[in-house]
Amino acid sequence: MRAARRALALGSIYIWAAVAILSGPIAVASPTGSDITKTPAGQAKIDAAIASFDSIGTAPAKADLVARRFSDGSVLVLLRGLTLGRQPDGSFRVAASEELERRAGEPDVALAADGPWTLLGSACFAAHFKGAAHMDTCYRRYKLSNDGDAAKDYWRIDLYATMFAEGRTLDWGWVTADRDAGPALSFVDWAPDSDVRQNCANFGLSVSVGGFGAGYNRTFCELNDISKSAGPAVGWFKDRWSWDGWVPVADRDRAVGLIIGASSTQNTGSPTWGLSWDFAAH
Repeated sequence: MRAARRALALGSIYIWAAVAILSGPIAVASPTGSDITKTPAGQAKIDAAIASFDSIGTAPAKADLVARRFSDGSVLVLLRGLTLGRQPDGSFRVAASEELERRAGEPDVALAADGPWTLLGSACFAAHFKGAAHMDTCYRRYKLSNDGDAAKDYWRIDLYATMFAEGRTLDWGWVTADRDAGPALSFVDWAPDSDVRQNCANFGLSVSVGGFGAGYNRTFCELNDISKSAGPAVGWFKDRWSWDGWVPVADRDRAVGLIIGASSTQNTGSPTWGLSWDFAAH
């Protein structure tokens, strides 16, 4: 009987292992990493993140940033108090929120000014370090003012990031925005509205929402590949950069970015956007 029970237990273990393998990636043991904020290494990464954020137009206080190290050696610097999510593919996700924006510093006024669009908040919220490579990720979220529509409210999210690999070569990087909470949303317009393949050049991201245009410029290089969820409700919209056959070069900046225009039933609240990102270098 004992032998039979042992055999049953071993069989159960093997079945569990097989299911785990067939079901794809399993959860990371420590999805939020270890806090290294008060260590010399953590302080150095926070200083580097502040310098990067400041160059883009925000200047968070050093005390409002935390540094976390993960099992692969990467370090993430982000605004204190955020709920950090780890997805099955290993990428990170946070939600745009007023709490995040209060800690983010003053937005770049030149970037924020955009006609009838009221800036609700903005932040450079994460600096992701992988050795000598890093990615800085920022967003701005808006509501359309005086849209003249008695049935709908109109919203916009700009999500953008810059990657750099010192002495290394970037492989790929992406950003994704999706609805996290709040009223149900419907896509109105989005950009890029198709894949972009070009030599490095200025590329205008723009949408038309409620009869009003909006947009900003990014430098796109090689291939920017978009993907978008199906269906009437906003699920997610993603811009992924890669070389795609172009000759890779070390020590280069590359950018990703997107803009979404969406609508909701009037007076049903303000949406919260989910923001996720990842990149790789060798």
